[in-house]
Amino acid sequence: MIPIQELFTLIPVAKARKIATLHNIPAGSRCNFAELMARIDGHSCIQCNMHISIFVRNTSASAPKSSSERVARHRKERNQNVNAGGSSCTPDQRECPPSTNFLPAPVDTNLAYTIVSQAAKRMMPQNVEEAGCAVCGELHPLKQLSRLRSVKNILNILCATGVSQVERKTSKGPSKEFSGPILDYGCDKICDGCRGSLRKNRVPRLALSNGLWIGKVPEELGNLCFVEKLLIRDVQSWAHLVVVSHICAFGKII
Repeated sequence: MIPIQELFTLIPVAKARKIATLHNIPAGSRCNFAELMARIDGHSCIQCNMHISIFVRNTSASAPKSSSERVARHRKERNQNVNAGGSSCTPDQRECPPSTNFLPAPVDTNLAYTIVSQAAKRMMPQNVEEAGCAVCGELHPLKQLSRLRSVKNILNILCATGVSQVERKTSKGPSKEFSGPILDYGCDKICDGCRGSLRKNRVPRLALSNGLWIGKVPEELGNLCFVEKLLIRDVQSWAHLVVVSHICAFGKII
């Protein structure tokens, strides 16, 4: 006959709870090993003399078959680690995670080549450098741009009146409009979105011919900081936010 205090150290917590109920020891489903051992400390009853424990010889010490054998072996190893000064798991944990080496294995040569080649491909000039679109004037990566010459025969759809104006050198100079398509003539490329719209005989949504043409920006105005832009602009835009709260009193909204 083995005392109940020693028996609980050799069996799983779930089975220990069942045995505790036979001895009229309160052990709920959330009772862990430490709480269970504290409740049976100094326990003695009639049931302790009526029940016996039967053990089976372990034929394979290296690979225990039953769960009780695995738990007993784990607790024995844990106690040895504690006595040796090592770390151990908490009492309510059944199994500790397997030990792993701190330093990982070196990277395979093929994997290293794949990582470096993909990184170099992403940093190629056509994936990083940007240029302007002559139709919409926006910046796009070079891989999303093509030559403007490829669609020069269908640019007449971008001709519009009352949108553009030739820069005047003096205040008495005559006002003239561009006779050709409304484009940013400082760019020689077109983005994929604008080219697709022109192929369908449609004016792109962000085309300069839709009233978005502002002409060539002088160098003095193109290099302004944020504060300088606030000082020279004629219109100040403000946003007013009004919050209306509803109070419910006696089932009515006031």
